[in-house]
Amino acid sequence: MSITILCGIGPTPKLFDNLESASKTKVFRFKTRSFMDLVGFEFNENARMKGFASFKPIVTAKGGVMKVAFNELSVPQHFSFPLKSFRCVVTVSLSVFSLTEDLMLSHAKNESFELNKHTKVVPAQTFNFDVPPGCLSLIRMALEFFVVAKSGWKAVTDAKANPSVICGALYTSGVFKKGTFANWTSQKNFKMA
Repeated sequence: MSITILCGIGPTPKLFDNLESASKTKVFRFKTRSFMDLVGFEFNENARMKGFASFKPIVTAKGGVMKVAFNELSVPQHFSFPLKSFRCVVTVSLSVFSLTEDLMLSHAKNESFELNKHTKVVPAQTFNFDVPPGCLSLIRMALEFFVVAKSGWKAVTDAKANPSVICGALYTSGVFKKGTFANWTSQKNFKMA
């Protein structure tokens, strides 16, 4: 099965389609799109993504591979830099959870690209992530801004900067097998990046 998710666009299914029967049996059955309600969740209420970026990646999944694609971006049109910042790193992170085993991959997988105020165009690009069957996969996009300091680049730590949002959430079909991917840990240690 192949699915395409354009962040935050389109109808979103209920998180638990079978909640009434699951409360009796303690068995939850998830569909590929069961977790779409998570798409658009902002991690920083003081710095919402739409205040800094007017683009969204396209997230697709097929055959155990999740792709996050960015169209060509015009920096003046698609980005707003906080006051005095000059550089931005756009990071895409994948976190994977086995809901049946209460496990998660111990480290998020990250890909990134950077730009600055003088960048005119960022070429189109795609990041590929392998995803195991029978797991919830979350894609997060974050912007980290930097200013020039005497000692080099310094991250902007203002609460009104550095937005982060979930832009993809899907449950992969199939049966989870712990040996499929290494480095699983308890979900109690969860951090998105």
